[in-house]
Amino acid sequence: MIYFIFLLTTFISGIYPLLNGNQTMITQYFKTLTHFHFTYLLTAILIFYKIDNKTWEKFIRVWLYLSIIINIFGIYQIIARAFDLPFAWIELTNASFFSRNQQEESELIQLSLKFQGFFRATSFFSEPSALGAFNGITLIFTLIPKFKNFKPFIESKKINTLIIILAIIGLLLAFSLTGVTIVAIIIIMLIFTEKIDVLFSVLKVLPIIVILVFISNYIVESYTGISILELFGKRFGTLSNLLMGKSTFSHSIEGESVVSRGDNFRALFNIWLSSPIIGVGLGLTYLSPYANGWVFSDTSIMAVLAEMGIIGFIPYISIFIVFYYLGFRITYTKSIYNAIDDNSKRLITLIIYLMSYLVVTNFLSANNLLNYTSALFFAFIISITNNYYIDYEKKYYIIKFVSKPLKSYFYKNN
Repeated sequence: MIYFIFLLTTFISGIYPLLNGNQTMITQYFKTLTHFHFTYLLTAILIFYKIDNKTWEKFIRVWLYLSIIINIFGIYQIIARAFDLPFAWIELTNASFFSRNQQEESELIQLSLKFQGFFRATSFFSEPSALGAFNGITLIFTLIPKFKNFKPFIESKKINTLIIILAIIGLLLAFSLTGVTIVAIIIIMLIFTEKIDVLFSVLKVLPIIVILVFISNYIVESYTGISILELFGKRFGTLSNLLMGKSTFSHSIEGESVVSRGDNFRALFNIWLSSPIIGVGLGLTYLSPYANGWVFSDTSIMAVLAEMGIIGFIPYISIFIVFYYLGFRITYTKSIYNAIDDNSKRLITLIIYLMSYLVVTNFLSANNLLNYTSALFFAFIISITNNYYIDYEKKYYIIKFVSKPLKSYFYKNN
């Protein structure tokens, strides 16, 4: 219900541009509205349609196998950029920028971002943070079942080990605070929510991960002359200076975005103040006179607040609270947890850790409000919790749109 209330607020936010009467605002609002609801159509469908847990297990296996290719290519990019080899750079276009007067249509946006002399790995993604987030999810899919003593999604120990190693290297080479923050929140949650035996499993793996990180850093430093770990230290130093109220300009490194993110937050906050109840309209940040040159919000939460106001902000926050509640309720209520089969347990225990990804990429580091990845993992969490309520608590309604399934008309002669 909360999810559909949130969807409703996207329509209510349209009152602002309609009352304003600006043709550009109205056109942009309806374009963004269409995009938004098309993106979240998958989530809406899975609220009503049951996808078996085995299907989600196959999805995770495909994700893990693809991670091998993605991270190998990311590692290759670092070498290719150092020696000017083919496919070192991948170019792309983004039509959404053209429509908002950001650049000429002939311009191309390259995938690579640079910190000092180090070109961050991006693999096939649009930016390094996306690769970092991808590897954060990959580590959730591989390490959480291992820590919780479940059967891994891929049975081969060698392939699992390869996936974990490549994900850690990819996370390091992406030089992404997004990925590191996801992993940090996962570790914190393991410490405060899991039993001693799970923590011992973490402690067994942690030294191996640390050694792997130092070896990878040594190899990169020997070829590029730049220590990624040292760069990470400088980035965290910038964040600590900011939190303590110190000027970050003299301490930050080339390519750091934390200062500009602060400016973006202030601009979006001012946009919200101009229409605090219903917002200025979905997708209309760049047309607000208070945008101060910003085209998009840097975070989903501020985009919701500015564009949909308080009426959108409250249900949006509530979605995350409900997901956490469901994850904790099913996982840590013994009478419920012990009654579930192991395959269902393995999927359900992922919820609170996948929430680490969703919180970081929607509240802290990115604006995924119109991105299919947030919609996909919303759908994943809703689907597996629905499966629990359907299979074990028998709480569901059956809605029939036709008297007989459509497939029966096609296969009746077989």
